[in-house]
Amino acid sequence: MKKTIAAVVMLLLASIVHAQTDVIVNGTFDVGTTPWNYPSPPWNITTFYGCYDIEPGYAYFGSGGVGCNSCSGNLKQTVTIPSCATSATLGFHLSVSTDEPGSSEYDFMYIELTSPSGGGVLYTFDWFTNVDPLASYPSTVCASYGLWTYSVPSTYFGSPVNVNFYAINDASNPTVFRLDDVTLNYTSSPPAAPSGLSATASCTSVTLSWSPSTGATTYEIFNCTTGSSVAAGISSTSYTVTGLSPCTPFSFEVRAISACGTSSFSSCSSGTTLCAPATPTGLTGTTPSCTSVALSWSSSSTATGYDVYDCSTGTSVITNISATNYTATGLTACSAYSYKIRATNTCGSSSFSACQTGTTPCPPAIPTGLTASAPSCTSVALNWSTSTGAATYDVYDCSATSSVGSGLTSPSYTVMGLSPCTTYSYEVTATNSCGSSVYSPCQTATTPCPPSAPTGFTASALSSSTISLNWSPTTGALNYDVYDCTSGSIVATGITSTSYLVTGLFSLYTGNYKVLANNACGSSPFSICASATTFPPTEIPKTSEKMIGFTIYPNPTSGSVSVTFEKGIYFDRGEISIINSLGQKVSSKQVTNTTAYSFNISTQPDG
Repeated sequence: MKKTIAAVVMLLLASIVHAQTDVIVNGTFDVGTTPWNYPSPPWNITTFYGCYDIEPGYAYFGSGGVGCNSCSGNLKQTVTIPSCATSATLGFHLSVSTDEPGSSEYDFMYIELTSPSGGGVLYTFDWFTNVDPLASYPSTVCASYGLWTYSVPSTYFGSPVNVNFYAINDASNPTVFRLDDVTLNYTSSPPAAPSGLSATASCTSVTLSWSPSTGATTYEIFNCTTGSSVAAGISSTSYTVTGLSPCTPFSFEVRAISACGTSSFSSCSSGTTLCAPATPTGLTGTTPSCTSVALSWSSSSTATGYDVYDCSTGTSVITNISATNYTATGLTACSAYSYKIRATNTCGSSSFSACQTGTTPCPPAIPTGLTASAPSCTSVALNWSTSTGAATYDVYDCSATSSVGSGLTSPSYTVMGLSPCTTYSYEVTATNSCGSSVYSPCQTATTPCPPSAPTGFTASALSSSTISLNWSPTTGALNYDVYDCTSGSIVATGITSTSYLVTGLFSLYTGNYKVLANNACGSSPFSICASATTFPPTEIPKTSEKMIGFTIYPNPTSGSVSVTFEKGIYFDRGEISIINSLGQKVSSKQVTNTTAYSFNISTQPDG
């Protein structure tokens, strides 16, 4: 493509105002050579060259201030047009002078975008030749400069490219390309203000997050209260502000930054850093056992755990429990306790609650009012007052210190199986789940005794067949038994009076008797023996001669017995009697002058 003079907008510039969006550095060549990259020669950067210099510096293609033959080279600078740019324009001032005659193109300068990595041409904006001079060389008239501008395709936004000026001269008649005021300006809009700013607070930090802003490359956070910057150059859409104090208000805002500018601020996100939890309330304590205390309390806002302390010692019982209840175990019965709690989270601990105090349950009080009585010969009845806190009672023998009754649920007990006429001593303790009380004072009772031996015992005959027995009343006696002193056999039992008549005796019988007293506890010793002889018969039979004798057979017998009289003097009448060992007549027959009689004694006792 060949440029004509008509296509050039020529401006004589006394000064240039550089836009802030120019990505070319040292485009005026006024401050040295940096950051231009070029071979020298044929490219040169100078600060003065006669009237060709419209500013203190410019670049030219040649050698020693003049043109060169058979030479070529690149004058380039690496730049990046931000991806947020909406348009970009490459501009420069150019003056061309040549010694080439005619209208043939021999010498060239190309305006290009090349790759920084490989140097390959990415895009060619234009080129100039020796047929486009603005002045002839070596002219005594100062060459004029033309201003050239080109739009940069957006394809090359956002990545590094070389702005390259490539010149080449043939072997004869040099052409000089003079370059100045190179610019690459872009237009853009700053990113939008970040939206959706939210804050999540901890005790000493706040994590901020927001929605990304189109085109933003970094973000900056400010303190809304002080207006000061908190953090800059943040490449993500979240940031944690640290080093804050617990329970302190905060307010932050964020703005987006790119090469195209800085956004306005987002809305402020405000709050308060987390606080240590509030002091727990509602602490109560109950005693489910003698050695434990069940504590419970109301939950504390923001608490993650609770610590339980012993108020009396100030020591920790347990820490960081998540529940709002705890049972302290291993205590001593009947002992005072005092506990307090505090709530904890990552911000710290609350103050302590008020102490919850009390006393663990005690063993029961000692039983009082113990009494002992002997309602029978073999038992003792015990009674006592109920003992506060008692669940059961245990009864002990004071002399043997052995238990005679345990687990009793009522305040009374009867000790059975004792011996009559014996003194016993008992004590009682009360028990519950906490233990046993001390022993009550011992109480004694004596079981009733058998009666003493009857006194004043006498025997006297009342008739030829009756003896009267009499004695004094015996204390405690329920009845009496009469015995035969001679044979030891019993005469009568269960006598409830203090006299007894022994009847059915034969005349002139001497009876020897004794008596004992009975009650529920047993029998007394025997009284002294007393004897008496029945009276003679009231009528003595008349006999004409003596009886010789009689024979009893069979002897012994349990059935019938025969009695045969030996022949003797004749008697008119008589009586045969059977007398037991007590002298009592148990059977009789009237006899006449007959020599043989038969008795049935099968109903009589043996002996």
